Order: sequence, then C-alpha cells, then structure tokens
Amino acid sequence: MLGAQANTLGIEGALQAAALLEAATALHKLDLTRTGLTAQGIHAVIDAAGRHDQLHSLVLDSPLPEQLARHLAGNAARHGAPQAPADQAMIKSIYR
Repeated sequence: MLGAQANTLGIEGALQAAALLEAATALHKLDLTRTGLTAQGIHAVIDAAGRHDQLHSLVLDSPLPEQLARHLAGNAARHGAPQAPADQAMIKSIYR
C-alpha cells in the first residue's frame, strides 16, 4: 500500500525479537526491515543473532557488523539453507 507505515517495534519489540532468537533455535532467517528498531534494539538483536547456531540470514535496515556476517555465513555453510516446498517457494510477498 502506498504510504503504509512501518511496523514500529520499539525497544520492547526488539528485546522480544532478541528473546525469540534465543528460544527459536531452529530459526534460519529473520527479516526485521521497516520495524523502526532503535540503535539499542538493533544492538540487542545483533548480540542474540551472534549466539544463534542455525540462523544464516538476518535482514535489518542497517548493515550487519562484519563479525556477525561471517558468523551467519558460517552457519549457512555448516547447515545449508533449508528448501521450502515448491508451492511455498513461489510466494513472493504476504500482505499484512
């Protein structure tokens, strides 16, 4: 939708996303673009992502620190990217 606002998570939402990374050990990909994360929120998510053993893709509105990018690439190399079923792979976008 033209002019749609982002889903602003705020610091509380960012802390919940970081907690999700701690708890959801099978998570492979997390996209938090257009969520209005503050610097403090981004820091919390980046710290949690750096301890995650399966995550291979984290997408934020800002570049990832080089050390985290290497960690995620290592996870992808060790575990490979999961393949979605063909019908799911054809879905390009889901509107909320």
